[in-house]
Amino acid sequence: KVDAIEFGSGISANDILLNRDSDNLVLTLKNSTDRITVSSYFSQDATSNYRLEEIRFVDGQVLNIDTVKSLVQQATDGNDRLFGYAVADTLSGGLGNDSLYGYAGNDLLQGDEGNDTLYGGAGNDTLIGGADSDYLYGEDGDDRIEGNNGNDTLYGGAGEDTLIGGSGNDYLAGDAGNDIYQLGNGWGQDTINNYHTESNALDRLEFTDNITADKLWFSKSGNNLEINLIGASDKVSISNWYSGKNYQISQFTAADGKTLLESQVQNLVNAMSSFGVPAGGESEMTVEQRQQLEVIIAANWQ
Repeated sequence: KVDAIEFGSGISANDILLNRDSDNLVLTLKNSTDRITVSSYFSQDATSNYRLEEIRFVDGQVLNIDTVKSLVQQATDGNDRLFGYAVADTLSGGLGNDSLYGYAGNDLLQGDEGNDTLYGGAGNDTLIGGADSDYLYGEDGDDRIEGNNGNDTLYGGAGEDTLIGGSGNDYLAGDAGNDIYQLGNGWGQDTINNYHTESNALDRLEFTDNITADKLWFSKSGNNLEINLIGASDKVSISNWYSGKNYQISQFTAADGKTLLESQVQNLVNAMSSFGVPAGGESEMTVEQRQQLEVIIAANWQ
């Protein structure tokens, strides 16, 4: 049995817009208000009893299920909602403020232009925000989440995730699992919320590019730990660091391969505050103070 929609004379495939609305398929006649909604078409990835096998046109063109599933994943210049399936999908939002849903599978989601919202779903996904200010949710799985340009908000969700804010003033929250935060040159003024409930969490903050241990200035700001890049405006604030271990990051690594453990962080905070210069103010230190700082850095960064 083959269920089908047949369009009459004067209507070709080019005259019909196909969109997905949740699990429904919506067919709209261009330049009109006419539409057909096929309820639950995409239920179980269009394999359920609600499926419609063919969409037919008088010129002989036929759209089968696989073709429809592909067409509704194509972005427009507007604000799109694109959905993946239970496979490894690649979704790109293009222009507009888009919402992309990966669902199951190891997906690649790219927001491109606009203020986009990306949901990885289950699987080990890669989420890339692109330009403007985006919201990225890794959800389940070991995800790689990149904000790129703009002031982005990144949530790792469950799993061992890698969060990269990129340029702009970003908010990063690893959530559950052993997560990695990466900051490179020009990272902006970021905030990390590393709250976790696991007692054995091993989260890490990695400084990449040419950011070596001697370029990082540690200070306390209220209840937060602040790390400034010396000689630049870049800084990262780790929220509620001084509220307890559930907010702290287990280790820090610098581009020169050196590692700083969470138990050694306060040594640097105390030493740097004792010099009486502002955060990142190494240029105001005396020669003697610089020499003292080098000894402290060498003793704690291994």
